[in-house]
Amino acid sequence: MNNTKKNILAELLAEISPIDQAKTDAKMILASRIFKVLKSKKWNNKDFMEAVGQKNPSVITKWLSGTHNFTVDTLVEIEKALDISLLSLENTKVQKVTENTRRIKKSTVRKHL
Repeated sequence: MNNTKKNILAELLAEISPIDQAKTDAKMILASRIFKVLKSKKWNNKDFMEAVGQKNPSVITKWLSGTHNFTVDTLVEIEKALDISLLSLENTKVQKVTENTRRIKKSTVRKHL
């Protein structure tokens, strides 16, 4: 690669904010983790598509591209289908949030009675 192309590439890379880079990295890591699990299970895209209840093969291709911005709902569906953890949420934290939500709902109901 000549110096002009290197300089242009360096300038473009310098314009990427750290948060945008972190977002891109996270998307790539998620896609890579999913792909590795599929490979270890000897699943192809069709197997994965059926396991997550998708009808469109292009959705699976997009998920594995490393550019898809997953929703939490989709990640949970993938976790359940592949029997893996992608979100790494600790049960205690999830349980505390659930307990706090229940307390808030109860206190709100009492105020309105």
